Amino acid sequence: MRQKPPPEGVGHIVRDGEWVGSIAIRYGIADWEKDVWQHPRNAKLRKDREDPHVLAVGDELFIPPWLEKKEPGATEQRHRFKLKTPNELFRLRILDTEGDPVADAQYTLEVECGPGGGVYKQQNTHTDGDGILQETIPSTAISGRLIVPDANIDMRLSFGHLAPLDSDDEKVVVRGAQQRLRSLGYYNGPSDGNKSPELSQAVAAFQNFCKENLDSGDSRITDPVNTDGVLSKTTLAALEKFYGC
Repeated sequence: MRQKPPPEGVGHIVRDGEWVGSIAIRYGIADWEKDVWQHPRNAKLRKDREDPHVLAVGDELFIPPWLEKKEPGATEQRHRFKLKTPNELFRLRILDTEGDPVADAQYTLEVECGPGGGVYKQQNTHTDGDGILQETIPSTAISGRLIVPDANIDMRLSFGHLAPLDSDDEKVVVRGAQQRLRSLGYYNGPSDGNKSPELSQAVAAFQNFCKENLDSGDSRITDPVNTDGVLSKTTLAALEKFYGC
């Protein structure tokens, strides 16, 4: 059931696992980018969070009231109107235990959607030559399961839980780094926002990867400057650029 905003709109406090699109569809707004994200009342949030897919718990997102729209229809008849659930692009790179891409591997992706509708149907069957799988999923996706038999992978996925790297809260930034490094295959520890020797090793491994591949021609790879395992501004920028958000 869609939650209709009040006539003056409402400030929605972001919870874990939410992003602009998933919040907007809960309030019955399909065009989240135009009607919600670009709303003047969200200018400060856009400045603080450049990527609408990556919000921090506690951020406030303004939800505007519905714009009334008239549709023709015969009288004394029941008419049904369905709000179309928007889709998003999901990309994930699969690496083996040595850090090499699992290329041309068959996979199965199951996706569970939350309130707001949406049905997922897998479009592709194999990763590409760089070990990347790409699927279009509903904005309401909340969790999933990925199975890659050739790599002995059977993992659970959570959509919308990615923490930002541009937060003023150090624990939020550390958690965001842990999540990205985990997805890239460098880190196997918890995403709890706490620094650890294991995290430092993962950061150093990623920094070394960037250094060794700066001349590879991959535009996603930038120089982290150091290889000391520290989450510096340049390392965070390199991680964000390579991960994509």
